Amino acid sequence: MGLKYFYISLTGQINNINTSEYFGGFAFSSNSIGWHLLAVVITLVIVSAGVSKGIEKINKIIIPLLFIIFILLMIKSLTLPGSAAGIRYLLKPDWAHLLIPKTWAMAMGQAFFTVSITGCGMVIYGSYAGKEFDMTECAVSTAIFDTISAILAAFMIMPAVFALGLSPTGGPSLLFITVPSIFQTMPFGNLLCAAFFLSIIFASISSSISLLEGPVESILTITNWDRKKTTIIVAIIGFILAVPLSINEGLFNKFTDFVTIVLSPLGAVITAFVFYYMIDEEKILSGINQGSKRTIGKWFIKFGRYVFVPATIIIIALGIFYGGIG
Repeated sequence: MGLKYFYISLTGQINNINTSEYFGGFAFSSNSIGWHLLAVVITLVIVSAGVSKGIEKINKIIIPLLFIIFILLMIKSLTLPGSAAGIRYLLKPDWAHLLIPKTWAMAMGQAFFTVSITGCGMVIYGSYAGKEFDMTECAVSTAIFDTISAILAAFMIMPAVFALGLSPTGGPSLLFITVPSIFQTMPFGNLLCAAFFLSIIFASISSSISLLEGPVESILTITNWDRKKTTIIVAIIGFILAVPLSINEGLFNKFTDFVTIVLSPLGAVITAFVFYYMIDEEKILSGINQGSKRTIGKWFIKFGRYVFVPATIIIIALGIFYGGIG
C-alpha cells in the first residue's frame, strides 16, 4: 500500500484524487498484488545481504528520516483550521474509562504489540548483539523512542482528522486518507507526500525484515543452506500464502485477529516461560549485564516469573474474551 501511494505521490496523481474513494477502490483489490510482490522482493534483497550489511545499515538511515518527517507533518497538522478539536480529543481525559477493565486490556495489548514483545524480532536481532552491547540501555531506549513516535503519530493524524471532518475511528486506513489530504493543502505537497510514504515504506520494510529474518535464521541454524537460497525460498512461500489475504478483506481481518489475539501473545508466553523458568538465573543475569552500565539484579527474574508471565496469560484470555486487544 505504501509503495503504491509513494508512486502516485511522486507522479503528482495524489493531488487529483478523493483520498477516501481511492483507498476504498485499491485496498484488497487484485491491483495490490503487484505492489505486494515488490515489497517482498525489497525485503528479500535486504535480508539476503545479512544483518550487518543489509538490515543494520538501512535502519540507520530510515528511522531518523521517519522521525524528521513525522515532526514536520505534526507541525503542519497542528496549524490546520479546526485542529484544536483533535488536540482536545487526544488530551481531554475521560477518567471513567480507567475503571473499565477493557481499557487496561487494550493498553496492555498495545504495549506488547508495539515494542515487539510478542514477535521474533527481538530474539533474532538480540542473537547478533556483541559482548559490548548494552542490553539494558537498548531496552530503555526502545521503549522511550517507541512512545515518542506514537505521540508524534497521534498529533500528526488526529488534529488533521478533525480539521478535515473525518471520523477518528477510521483505524489504520486514516494513514492513507488523512495524510494525503494534508499534503493536498500544501505547496509541493505531492513531493512531501512522496517523502512521507517513503519513510512509511522504510518503517514497514524494517518490520517485514524481522518477519522474514526469523524463519530464515532458524533454518540456517539447523541446516547448511546458503543464506540467499534460504531467503528466496521463504520469501516465495510467504508471498504465495499472503496473496489471498491481499485481496480478501474478511480473510485478512480473521487472520489478523488470530495472530494478534492468540498466536503472538502465545508466542510471548512460550518465550517468557523458557527464558524465566528453564534457563539458569545466573546465566540470564550474566547475559543481560554483560556490557551494561546498569546492573540488573535477581528482582528481574522474580518480576518475569510472577508478573510478566501471568500478565501475558491474562492478556491472551482478555483478548479472546473481548475479540481483540490493542
